[in-house]
Amino acid sequence: MTLWLGVENFGKIRDAKICINKCTVLVGPNNCGKSFLMQLADGINEYIIKISDEVDLNYFKVDEKEGYQKYSITSQNSDVLSDAINNRLAYEKKEAVQYILGKDISIERLYIEWKLEENEEYNIYAFDREKVSIEYMQSVLPEKNEFIDKMIWPDRTEGGLVCLAKKNLITNQEKIWYISNMMGRLDDKFMQRVVFRAIFSNESLYMPASRNGLILMYRDFFANKVDDAVEFSMHYGERKENDAVMTETGLTKPVYKFLRFLQTYNKIDKSRLESELQFFDKNIIEGNIVVNEQGYFSYQSDKDDLLVPMYLASSMINELVPIYLAITSNRRYRRLVIDEIESSLHPQKQMEVVRMLNRLSNQGYQFIISTHSDTVVSKINNLYRLSKGRCSTNDLQCVGVEQADLIEPSNLYVYEFDITEDGRSSVREVKYGETGFQFDLFTNSALNLYNESKKIGEILSEYEN
Repeated sequence: MTLWLGVENFGKIRDAKICINKCTVLVGPNNCGKSFLMQLADGINEYIIKISDEVDLNYFKVDEKEGYQKYSITSQNSDVLSDAINNRLAYEKKEAVQYILGKDISIERLYIEWKLEENEEYNIYAFDREKVSIEYMQSVLPEKNEFIDKMIWPDRTEGGLVCLAKKNLITNQEKIWYISNMMGRLDDKFMQRVVFRAIFSNESLYMPASRNGLILMYRDFFANKVDDAVEFSMHYGERKENDAVMTETGLTKPVYKFLRFLQTYNKIDKSRLESELQFFDKNIIEGNIVVNEQGYFSYQSDKDDLLVPMYLASSMINELVPIYLAITSNRRYRRLVIDEIESSLHPQKQMEVVRMLNRLSNQGYQFIISTHSDTVVSKINNLYRLSKGRCSTNDLQCVGVEQADLIEPSNLYVYEFDITEDGRSSVREVKYGETGFQFDLFTNSALNLYNESKKIGEILSEYEN
């Protein structure tokens, strides 16, 4: 599935439509709306699930028996679901922006577009555990599942079991990839939540620009927040939680979530990304990130055994450590939204980070990144050209590239922000040309520098003569 987010007259952005579940690169000048658009993209999946209760799933029901129901979403009927979502977004666009950004930002239109491949399907199997047996479930489900074999099935257990299978586009076989237990009867509202979470939910983490400063201050932020909460409760009673980020913090929900992630980080076994993490340690940070039992981060260089706390580590390390934490977190983040990916990085390191992102993309990670660096986009361009060329291993070695550095061409989407005469911006997709992706922003800057250098040469030559 490919999913796009679209806006019209959103703050400074006149119009934009960007892919948000593949690998997306945003290029544009400062103060053109990139950060707000990225944060909106980070939070829109969560908001879609939030508004799912009123969508009627009966349209998608394909089978119903005693104690069993099946729903199917395919390329033939998915428009009905997207229309229902967009009707709600049209009605609640301001509420959605307020929920995600915590600010009253003008917006005329907010919508999503999505496309299922021709043979792509989502099939939802719902069972009443009081009325069906394990044997019946196994006969209905597309393949044998270890979870069901081992599941405890008490004689008097109430509730239901929901299994969701996604059809493999190549083999045309279904594979169960989402299972949810329920402590109550199956009902339409629960089914709606399951369907929307299965299709749209994706653990997403926004990483704001200036990560260095946020890494250094997040503990003080939450310490002060707790102090304020205690003082408030002593004077006025218990404070109620709100879905939106508390306005007094001055933070958007994605930024607050990022700080909260740093505060609650809990690492997992790193073996599932062993190769990628080794590349990160060796080629990018030239050392290791160490997290102690108290949750404090330190950096250890390959050149010595000294553990350096983050507040003494270089700005490059602080800018990159959130990526390491995200891919080793027990939250299993699958989409990383990274603002100004090149911050504090030497050009050589910028190129290595691009290789790292491609390697993670090949492991199923999704990205939305913004950049002001022609080095970053040039490296993306080069690796994309090699990916389209289907080069041999020997060819790749000639330019210092490995097969793991390449990216599936259909997964890359590139966009540039263009500033109009009235100071607002429009976002256009940059298509791959004969020499790759071309950006007006970088081309114009290079030409200006060239013309400036040429003029300086003419001026100096007059004095020399």
